[in-house]
Amino acid sequence: MKNLPTLSFIIFIAFTLVFIIASIIFTIIIPLNTTLTSELGIVVSSIIKGITSLSLVFVWILIMQKIISNYLEKRLKLIH
Repeated sequence: MKNLPTLSFIIFIAFTLVFIIASIIFTIIIPLNTTLTSELGIVVSSIIKGITSLSLVFVWILIMQKIISNYLEKRLKLIH
């Protein structure tokens, strides 16, 4: 039960990061329009949107990995 506040915090941070990233994707990235109306312009725009979205997801994974590894390191220090 001693871990409950820390684990709740990790879950809260994960939810908050997902909410923030989803908000960025849906409010900023998806509405981006290109001035090029050709097929090439649409493809370039889609590639930029995809790379940006994947970058945000990658940042989320790195942040969560860092938080969880710090938690596990502290937890293992308490055990030993």
